[in-house]
Amino acid sequence: MSNMPNISRRGLLLPTRLPDVVSAVIKALDYDDVRAHNFAVGGSVRDAACYVAWSLARAFDAVVLCPYVQRIASALVCVAVFDREINCRRAASAAFQEHVGRQGTFPHGIDIVTVADYFALGSRNNAFLNIRIAQISEDGYYINVQCKKVPGEIEEVVEELIAGLRDTDTRVRYSAAKGLGRLSARLPKEMADEILAFVLELFSPGEPDGAWHGASFALAELGKF
Repeated sequence: MSNMPNISRRGLLLPTRLPDVVSAVIKALDYDDVRAHNFAVGGSVRDAACYVAWSLARAFDAVVLCPYVQRIASALVCVAVFDREINCRRAASAAFQEHVGRQGTFPHGIDIVTVADYFALGSRNNAFLNIRIAQISEDGYYINVQCKKVPGEIEEVVEELIAGLRDTDTRVRYSAAKGLGRLSARLPKEMADEILAFVLELFSPGEPDGAWHGASFALAELGKF
């Protein structure tokens, strides 16, 4: 993974290989060695993946990368906002900004950069707690209970918040629950109901005690809205 940026920037990576490369980058951006509690390894992998994503913006034209824009954008936003390692958050934010500046094809790029960059310099707990949605009323990106179309980035954020309910850090579980409650209040009822169903699934025998704890927090927050 660490050699991929140099290969890409020197023009040795052919467009025909992009499907495999993008898939590998997406997986690496979500990698964490939780079972071994070796978070340093996971952080290094995610940081390298951000570097690869950054290099893709410099190596390929917008037309070539267009089919992969949504996947790359969603993955980078989640890392920039929610990653436990501040260097990974900063790297993801830098990669996202590089794509916005050079490619110009990332949906709502400038508005997301403003939010993602703020969280990249702040704490992870604060990112969960203060999740925001840009108000761009002219193209329907502003989310409320009347809006039926939910941008892909928001769906990715919801998944990250639900994953945060399982986090080993009690503060993160609490903050994820608060963020989930605030976000659900502005989503269409159908999606809010889906979120509730996901939370209820955490109350299963196969889930760890932390997940039950996080789900309890989430139910309390969802009940407020």
